[in-house]
Amino acid sequence: MNKKLCIFSAAAALISNVHAAVLIDFTNQGGIYDSHNSVDVALFDPVNSLNFTMTVTAVGGDLNSNITGLGVVDENLQTSESINITFDVQTQLISLDLGGISDSLSDGAVIVVGSNAPVSLYTGQPNFNGTSDIWSPSTPITLNAGQSILISGSDPAAVIDLDRFTVAAVPEPSSFLLLGFGGLTLLSRRKRLATKK
Repeated sequence: MNKKLCIFSAAAALISNVHAAVLIDFTNQGGIYDSHNSVDVALFDPVNSLNFTMTVTAVGGDLNSNITGLGVVDENLQTSESINITFDVQTQLISLDLGGISDSLSDGAVIVVGSNAPVSLYTGQPNFNGTSDIWSPSTPITLNAGQSILISGSDPAAVIDLDRFTVAAVPEPSSFLLLGFGGLTLLSRRKRLATKK
């Protein structure tokens, strides 16, 4: 009986530790995203051995990447431009680092994660200012597969510069349940073999 509890404890520990952070860095990616409205990027979470895909889409222009980060190029500086990011697996947004928002009266951003209410961030707020535009929600925000992270400037004339962000890919719970049941099967088989001897 104690051995079975150990297997369940191990499975529970694995389930609670599935949120391994994956850093996605857009700096020094000159030309990779250029002239595309939408780009798919293959990612890998080494802790969970999980392949997943990120789709980055420009809203109001085309993607533009350079040394400083990822942005959107458009012809009309008065048109709102946004970056939309989705994943093909469930993820959690841990932090988001904007290299800055320029050509705007206020260095501000509006971020919408999934179906959550928009979050407005401005220079001078904790963890979001002119020198370190990093937003870390108090708790990671869960996104189901296909839900988006939408990043816009608070001013329609603003130019967005996304440096990097951190997400955690969440493996399907079924794989961990199978691991737990597989462990129980091995233990019960081992016990039956021991009693036959």
